[in-house]
Amino acid sequence: KYLEELDGSKLFLLDANVSALKAYADRMDDNLREGDLVLARKGAAMLKQRREIVAKAVAAILEKPFDLELDETLETDPKKLSYATSEADLSDRWRKFLKLQVLERLEQMDNLLAESKKPSKEPLDPAAKKMLEAIPASFEAREAKARQELATRYESRFVRLAKLEPLDAVEIFLNAVAASYDPHTAYLAPADKENFDIAMTGTLQGIGAALSEKDQYVVVQELVPGGASWQQGKLEAGDLILAVAQNGKDAVDV
Repeated sequence: KYLEELDGSKLFLLDANVSALKAYADRMDDNLREGDLVLARKGAAMLKQRREIVAKAVAAILEKPFDLELDETLETDPKKLSYATSEADLSDRWRKFLKLQVLERLEQMDNLLAESKKPSKEPLDPAAKKMLEAIPASFEAREAKARQELATRYESRFVRLAKLEPLDAVEIFLNAVAASYDPHTAYLAPADKENFDIAMTGTLQGIGAALSEKDQYVVVQELVPGGASWQQGKLEAGDLILAVAQNGKDAVDV
């Protein structure tokens, strides 16, 4: 269960890494009693190292066009997969995984182009029109666009994953143990507990806006009706937050 929580997709750890972690399998309960979460620390350190290696491999794969004439298959259910036995094996798994995502993006572009050519009395909404205008004319250019978008997304994702909170490793370990005994029991780190309380009570303190991250930018998803930002009227959905400042203090680049 811990390995599933750590790398359920089987896209990071190698079989040798898994074997090294399994050496602690019969000591997990003793470690808990002693307050020494050695497996949590070692697992987090190992995953961090593996993510750095995979990030470079993903960037290299997405630099070159995919061979879309090659007839091959990809198993998308990780439960039916074994852990990769070598870097080459794992790199090939990622190549197929990324190729599938490129194909899906190409299909989305083709569908949008096909829809735009159908006779319709209603004009395209601004978002769809903007997406349509960004679609290149040639297939090769569309494939390159799909790869570039994926490269940017994964770069942002790996940067985000590298910023582990201090209790993330402990949370993964404790939840694996808890879930093994009771699927309805979960450990929440203080920050997660705070978010849980906000969701359950419907009250929060803050700027009154739902935020997300896109291509390493903090984006305003929506404003909370009646919240501080909604009342002020200057912030809008889609705005990028570049810096944050307290009254009378210098702005901090986010």
